[in-house]
Amino acid sequence: MKKIFLLYILLTSIIIAQLDEPDGSTIALYLFNTGTGDTLYDVSDNNLHGILKSGATWHPEGGISFSNGAYVEIPHNELLNPKNESWTIEAVIRTKIDVLNNESPTNTNSLLTKNDGDFSNGYNIHFDWEEQTVHALIDDSTNTPFNFSVGTPFTFTEWDNHHIAFVYDKNANKLKIYLDNVLGETIDTELKEITSSAPLYIGKYEQISVGYTQYFFGVVKKLKFSNIAKDPSDFILTNINNHLVHNTLPGSFKVDQNYPNPFNPTTTISYSIPKSGYVTLKVYNILGKEISTLVNKKETAGNYQITFDAKNLPSGAYIYRLSSNNNTLSKIMILQK
Repeated sequence: MKKIFLLYILLTSIIIAQLDEPDGSTIALYLFNTGTGDTLYDVSDNNLHGILKSGATWHPEGGISFSNGAYVEIPHNELLNPKNESWTIEAVIRTKIDVLNNESPTNTNSLLTKNDGDFSNGYNIHFDWEEQTVHALIDDSTNTPFNFSVGTPFTFTEWDNHHIAFVYDKNANKLKIYLDNVLGETIDTELKEITSSAPLYIGKYEQISVGYTQYFFGVVKKLKFSNIAKDPSDFILTNINNHLVHNTLPGSFKVDQNYPNPFNPTTTISYSIPKSGYVTLKVYNILGKEISTLVNKKETAGNYQITFDAKNLPSGAYIYRLSSNNNTLSKIMILQK
């Protein structure tokens, strides 16, 4: 029975981990793990590595910090140009509206850009901090006189992680943008191949027409390119520290398997509360001794995530237990140092 249970834990962790691992549809995957040096590694088989430039630094909690003109350059490769097929570009970032505010004449900050000239034949994801909207733009090889654009409002008042996805569904001829797994704008369009020969810039966009280069301010934690039209169930994971993930009310009380699992030394626990109430989330060792209290307060109905840091604990199995409104659920996680 013990072997069967451990096998179940292992298989569950593998299924969850696949969301943050390259698969058959992955073009490039950058997980921005805490590191040193000036290389951003692509963990896919294509090895489309990037270079940290102008003061881009590794953030101690994971990701790369961007400020004061810092950016990452990924040399041009045709694989990074969307073809005449379905594709998805998604990123996990951390920022706030007040740090985005800068001297840009267009009131914007660029997160991701690969384009020729002053936006022609390429794509761009940027924030308009004056209108508080995030936009994804694209100009394909037909060189149409206008750019296709999809957008959605944002209200980044807290220093939290957010997931952005830019999706083109070739079968439906639809271009979509998602923010925190919620669908924003959708437009009907038949896009063609992108043929840009420019590098891919993370955190930088040169606005030649106004003589200004705009930059992103914040932390980028993950970036993935795929040659399929993905939906939220397949997006890379967003780790949000004890923050309401989205406002869709859950239908049931639940706690998910932690991710990653096994982990070292941090892992994320997601849980859902269908109605307001006092919530506790505690961690115990295998003998039943309480190790840590992650949540101990009243929370409104919603979907939550919290990070557990086990850097001071020995390797082994631990139990986390969620309780609220006379409901209790427990799961096992494995710390493997």
